[in-house]
This record gives sequence, structure tokens and C-alpha cells, in this order.
Amino acid sequence: MTQLRSLSLQFLPAADYIGVCPSGNRVILPVLTYLKYRGTSEYLDNLVARIDAPRLEDIEFTFFDEFMFDVSNLSEFINRVERQRLHHQADILFSERSVSILLTQPALTCLKLQVICDPLRRQVSSIAQICSRFSAFLFRVEDLRIKSTRLSSRQDGAERWLKLICSFRGMKWFHVAGDFSTNIVLALHQSGRRRETVLPAMHKLCIREPEPHCAPLRAAVLSFMVTRRLSGHFIGVEYERREIAPCSQHVMLEMLSDDVLLNTFRHYRDASPRFWSTLVHVCKRWRRITFTSPLGLDLRLYCTYGTPVLRTLDYWPPLPIVVQYGGSPTLDPPGPEDEGDVVAALKHSDRVSSIGLTITTSLLGNLFAIEKPFSKLEMLVLRSSDDVQLTLPSTLQWGTRLRSLHSTRIAFPALPQLLSSSENLVDLQLHEVPSIGYLSPKAFANALSGTTQLQSLSLHFLSPTSISHPNHTPSPVERVVLPALFHFKFRGTSEYLNNFVTRIDAPRLGDIQVRFFNQLIFYIPQLGLFIDRIDMQKSHRRIDIVPSERSISICFTQPGSPTRFGLQISCEQLEWQLSSITQICDQLSPFLSRVENIGIYTTHRSTGKGGEQWVELIRTFGDAKDFRVAGELATDILRALRPSDGELATMLPSLRTLGVPELGAHGPLWEAVESFVTPYRHSGHLLQVYKVTILTPY
Repeated sequence: MTQLRSLSLQFLPAADYIGVCPSGNRVILPVLTYLKYRGTSEYLDNLVARIDAPRLEDIEFTFFDEFMFDVSNLSEFINRVERQRLHHQADILFSERSVSILLTQPALTCLKLQVICDPLRRQVSSIAQICSRFSAFLFRVEDLRIKSTRLSSRQDGAERWLKLICSFRGMKWFHVAGDFSTNIVLALHQSGRRRETVLPAMHKLCIREPEPHCAPLRAAVLSFMVTRRLSGHFIGVEYERREIAPCSQHVMLEMLSDDVLLNTFRHYRDASPRFWSTLVHVCKRWRRITFTSPLGLDLRLYCTYGTPVLRTLDYWPPLPIVVQYGGSPTLDPPGPEDEGDVVAALKHSDRVSSIGLTITTSLLGNLFAIEKPFSKLEMLVLRSSDDVQLTLPSTLQWGTRLRSLHSTRIAFPALPQLLSSSENLVDLQLHEVPSIGYLSPKAFANALSGTTQLQSLSLHFLSPTSISHPNHTPSPVERVVLPALFHFKFRGTSEYLNNFVTRIDAPRLGDIQVRFFNQLIFYIPQLGLFIDRIDMQKSHRRIDIVPSERSISICFTQPGSPTRFGLQISCEQLEWQLSSITQICDQLSPFLSRVENIGIYTTHRSTGKGGEQWVELIRTFGDAKDFRVAGELATDILRALRPSDGELATMLPSLRTLGVPELGAHGPLWEAVESFVTPYRHSGHLLQVYKVTILTPY
């Protein structure tokens, strides 16, 4: 077929193709100038690996929607066509049903790639994936134009746009038109926030002039211009107007008022809080605006690894100080060379606003020398290094400004007194509390009496405490009210939690996560009463039980509601897991009477054990209307619940639907389902069986 000039190959959407690695010599089509294709990327990629078309001028490829686009050979194929190497302009169009990219040059050759897909976020991801495979080829493109005929979406995030745009690293001119122009400029602004310049060659942005009401687009353009200028790469911005000449970057920046620049500086500072100092080095005007608004810009001096702290504190104005040397498992603790800087920064206790610190044994000794309170401290994150349990000096104190306190393997002897005066505390996380730092439930509850703004509370003990709590109902006490608390996490013993929740009320508590250590007996009669005092927790209708290899969890939810109550027990053997969770459910029985939907998802392998325990557990949900079961033990569970003498009808008398995995013809699961359903039919109850498509474990 050496005379073939035009080739068009189009598959139906249902076409499937299994590719094989190309081998052998390529077929040369010497006069082919037009190639059109519609189908999967994999088929086309294998086809072009076997052909050469040196005179190809007009290329049009349309792909069906795919999860992965395999076009590695396609890039090499186009690169072998000399006439296709000179494309300087790329037009990307987003429409309601597809996205396309058209590559052209001053000559007549063109290359069009189209993907049939929806919604917009899928279109952006698809074309970005294809362009990333053509990055070397697209480097020659100098003029990029993006246009849309569809409306923007909240889900077309900046990261997707940035991934697409970054494929055109040689781009000099960028034209944007359409409803999502703001999202694209925000992506460009995000690229400018990086320490390296993502699009170094770009020097002109052409954008349709925003309508008077489109303030977000104007703010995004200004923020992008400022970040580019701070990075040393100047860029011109042209607004496309019908009768008025476009205005350049220089004119725009000079025309901006101090208030507009200050608002733009806030965007830059929010994106790069550590690098605000770059603003004062641009020009005198920017320096004046920055230093006359330290509160509005929330300026802070960052003392961290490698920072010459003494010189920094002497050179800059007396701004609030952020001390950041660890505090997180992902950050290294301060080295010996940093400890002097840490202490030097902390000695300015009246200026320190935030501390993130991993405390080493050697550094701990230096902390005892700091006696003045941190009166302006707003955030405190402390972590012990190398799994060492540390006790902080009682001289470490903070004022009423503290909003967030996180500690890991740290003991605070003075914590009760400090918490009682922390009236602005919003977030409190005490993790891996060592035995030396133990607080009784009574002392801890009383310490929280002044934290009326507390929204999130997390209390994790390192191990079961040796201090016991008597298993009896505490005498009536005046409960501490936490009116703003929404998140509560606890890890410890059931006795501690039982005594603690007796002493508090949290009327707005929506998210509860409890994890118990392995115990022989779980004692939580007060937990059910505590939850019953929370109106938001009375709406739970669904429960999911998930036994796994190392724990068993139970999660109460209400579809469509943000509230959740999750409880987990750390133990391994299935029999022990079922016994433990049944103990818990027996003590929550008034709370469980509202549950209508039960789901069980198991990862254990079948052992044939635990039959009676499954019966005891399910019996606590007598009012359930829907029962779902999936996983390795689905057959065992249904067999265990198989009735004898009509017993099941009294155990789950309200049951109407049963959800199970896909049934095989006359397999063990099918037989178990049949034996489960038959008694309901005999009693006149219609029990509908449906396929469980997904069961999300907690």
C-alpha cells in the first residue's frame, strides 16, 4: 500500500483490545498525509509502533475514556515525522462531552488529540496525563491557549490544572478564556509559590478582562504577578478588551493602591509564611507597606534548622517568634549544633507565639533555665525523641492565648493548673501519656473546666495504667460542661473512660473515637448514659462491625450526617474479639435499640468457630431491619444464625432485607442464605436478598 494517502480507522466504544509488544521492522507508508483514528489508546500505540509515515501532515486521534492512556509509542511515532516537529501553538478546548488539544504551526500541518469524557475534573486529568507523555515534544510549544465552552466546577482543583500546564515548560505566551479562568490563574499562582520556577520561559499572560463582579479573578492575577516578580521572573499581563488597549504589568503594579497591594501580600504570606521577608527587598514602597502592617500580615520570625537565631533576632523588628525544631515524627529532632539556637529563641518568652519541638535529653536540661512564662504562646507542640519519656519542668508556663497543645510521651506536672486557665484552648492532644504523667479522671475533668472553647480533645495513654478504678457507679457529681467540643478521641482502659465521661457533658459532640486496650472485663455503664445526653448522637441508625487480624471495631453512623461513634478493641483471636464487643454492646443496649441497619465485614479466614458468639452479638440488635454481611466469614455467620424451631424470628423479628456478596449457583454461601431466609418465608415475612456492592469498614 505504498500509494496510500488517507487512512481512517474508527472502532465502536465497546471494542476491546489486548496489546502485545511490537517486534520486527516497521511498515513505511511513504505518501500517507492524513491519518484519523477513533478507539483505545492501547490499540493506537501498538499500531504506530509498527508504521512510519514521513510525510504525514494531518493527524486526528480520538480516544475513549480510559483510566490510563498508553501513548509512549505514539510520542516516538510523531517525533519521527519531520513536519510534526515544528508545532509552536497548542489550543486546548474543554466542551461538555470531550476535551481536545490541537497543535499547529505557521504551515498547514496539524495534530489533534481528543478524549471523550466527562466531568471537567476527568477531562483535565485525562489531557494532563496524555500531555505528560508528550512533554519533550511539547517543549517546542511557545503559545498555549486554553478555552472552555462549559461552566467551571468546584472540583476542578488547581493541582490538576498545574499538572497540565507544566507539560508546556517552553511556553512564552499563555492565553486563557472561559468560565474557569480563575482556577487556571490560581494554578499559576500555586506554581509561583514554589521555590523553583515552574514555567521559566513564560513572560506574557493574556486573559479576558474580568467582569466588574469577578473579584476572585482579579485577585488571582495580582497574586500571580507578585509571586512571579518576587521570584525574579517578570511577566506581562494583558486583558483582552474590545476598545481599550491592553495594559502592561508595570502600569498595573504602579497603579495599585497600598490597600490592594496589602491584600495581595496577604495571599503571598498565607502561601509562604516563612518567606514574607522577600517582600521587603523588592522596593522601598513594598518595604514600607509590609512593616507598617505587621499585624495585618501576621508577620513572624521563623527560628528553625540552620537559622542564625541571634543575628535574626537582632536584625529584624521585635516580631512574634516561631520556634520550629521538630515536634512531628516526620521532622528531625534538633542536633547538638541547634540546641544553642533553640534556647536563645525560647529565652524571648514574651515574644514566642508558636513552638514545635522534639525534646532530647540534653535539651531538656536547658529548658529548666527558662523561668519566664510564654505569655503570647498560641501553639505548643512537644514530642519526646527516641521513645524516651520526659517530664517537663513545672516552671514551663503559658498564658491565656494558647489555642493548640499537642504532646507525645511528655509528662506535665503542672498541666491541671495550666489547663484550668487556658480559656482560649481549641485543640488539646495528649498522646502516649506515660505513667509518670498520669492524671486521674477526676483531676483531668476538673482541669478542663475552664476550656469552654475546646473543640477537639484527644487522650491516648501509652499503656494500661496500673492505677485501678473501682467498678461501681460514681456518686453524683457536678459535671464539667464542654460546650464547643465536637471531636473526642480516647485510647486507654474502659474504667478510665467510664469514670471520665461521668464527669463531663459535651452537648455538641459529633465525632467520638474510642480504642480500648485488651481487657478481660470491659466496664462502661456510664458511656451509654453520656452518649444519650448528646442529641447529635441519638440519630445513629447504622452500625458496622469489622473484625480484623489485630482488632475488632464497631462504628455507629447516620447516612448523610457528620456524626459518628467508633469503638475499637485491640485483640487478635476472633473468639476474644466477639466476646469483648458483645460485652460492650450489652452495656450500650438502650443506645442500640435505635439501630436499624447492621453490617459485618470480616477479613478472618474461616475456622468454623465462634458460632454461639455471633448469635449473642447479633441478638443485641433486635430491632434491625437490614442485615449486611461480607468477607471471608460470611458463610460461617449465616450458618451460625440459622434458626432452630423458629428462634430467629424472635431474634430479628423486624428484619426485611439481607445483603450478601454475589452468590454462586448452589455454593456454600448460597446454601447458608437459603437456610437463613426459609424460616421468614414460612412465617409470612418477605425477606429481600440483595447483593452487597461495597461495605466500607470503619
